[in-house]
Amino acid sequence: MNQLEKTIYLYYNWIQLLFNLLFIGFWYFSNDGLAFWDDFTYLNFANQVNYDLFEVTRNHFTSRVGLIYPVAWIIRWTGINALTITIVPLLTALFSLNLLMWYGKRAALLVGVLGGLFLICDYHFLHFATHLFPELPVAFCTLLALMSYDLMNRKEGDHRFLALLTALSLFAAFLIKTTVFL
Repeated sequence: MNQLEKTIYLYYNWIQLLFNLLFIGFWYFSNDGLAFWDDFTYLNFANQVNYDLFEVTRNHFTSRVGLIYPVAWIIRWTGINALTITIVPLLTALFSLNLLMWYGKRAALLVGVLGGLFLICDYHFLHFATHLFPELPVAFCTLLALMSYDLMNRKEGDHRFLALLTALSLFAAFLIKTTVFL
């Protein structure tokens, strides 16, 4: 281990915490609430879920129950405002960041730090975290599926659990946005 790797190893958890705090700070200060038609549509359907008025129709947005129901539960518990409606994308972004850093730490310390840094600097990652779009939850489910599949191929865990995790994360991605398989 050279000096850079020793330093990264010593401060890896602090670097990961710093990346998480930077991302939360960005999310908080750049969140402008509802900005696009999709935001309004998903929020409207989530509100319909809370009033027992929601039904799946020919509108393709209604098929994304994997996004609509968690948002409905959050706004039921916390109320509707510019921050609470984007908690689901924020949480999936943070899960993706931490999953990537955990996996990168297993491969090489510098890979984990650079992967986390590139992720929090990516424009699309930052943009989709501040809007109620299904892209980040789908990206998290896909990342989880790919990583569990890779761990299964490397025989670094219980293959039955990892196969189940791969299948469940792909199914969750399908429920969030049915066009994931197209």
